[in-house]
Amino acid sequence: MAQRISRRKLSEHVASRLLNGDSSVITQLAAHLVETRRTKEADLYVYDIEATLLNKGVVVADVVSARHLAQETKDAIASFLQDSYSADRVELRQSVDPLLIGGVRVGTADAEYDASLRRRLTKLQKMKV
Repeated sequence: MAQRISRRKLSEHVASRLLNGDSSVITQLAAHLVETRRTKEADLYVYDIEATLLNKGVVVADVVSARHLAQETKDAIASFLQDSYSADRVELRQSVDPLLIGGVRVGTADAEYDASLRRRLTKLQKMKV
């Protein structure tokens, strides 16, 4: 009977290989999850891998905005994150959500920065009540 490898140990292994430039480890992890019938845990693996990368000086951030951001804005966000985490490297994943109206939301493995207009409007609305 094969021994089950803990999610945290496997995530640390994947993060280390990614830092060494070996992206084939993602395919291997996916195959392992399918083979061991643990595909429902994929989001947990992503979170653990990003948390491990964060501990090793690499910030992976999801940036959500109402429109595509200019390169200067992306650079400013990356610089903010690099300073905030004393990170060696910052990787941004950008997506567009027109429901935000304006502003941005930035999420990392351990924090969420919400500077969206929608959040500000909701906050104002709650203050009025």
